Amino acid sequence: MESPGGRAYDPDKAVRVAHGVILGACVAALGFSALLQAGDARVELFGWPCPMKCFVHSVFGIRCAFCGMTRSFVLLAHGRFGEAVRQHPLGPAMFGYVVPQALYRAAALLGAKGRAMSRIGLLGWIAGAAVLAAILIHWLAYLGGLWI
Repeated sequence: MESPGGRAYDPDKAVRVAHGVILGACVAALGFSALLQAGDARVELFGWPCPMKCFVHSVFGIRCAFCGMTRSFVLLAHGRFGEAVRQHPLGPAMFGYVVPQALYRAAALLGAKGRAMSRIGLLGWIAGAAVLAAILIHWLAYLGGLWI
């Protein structure tokens, strides 16, 4: 099969690129979580406040589904579980999803194959869908006034 540019399409290369991109995102999220410091209202890097603001909260005045997730990740990376849950109740679930994803993607890039990798990959898709569904349900409960 040829790509629009006339070169042969290599599905294995596309899968490797996808693994690399996802691994990079996981490593960046975990690495920055370890470098950043979190307070109640902001995140700092070496004492400098990060200018991140939630677009949904800034424009509409409501929390988005991921508001508090960055602070939750940062607090988890520093071992402050209780505070992380207060920032976003599903932050630990998302963090617990990202860590094994990084390991799985690294193993895949290093050439791990077989039935176990296929099953782990499927489990990753299921876990990711479950975490995202939980975040959506939590957000809808917040919007409905059922969750603060």
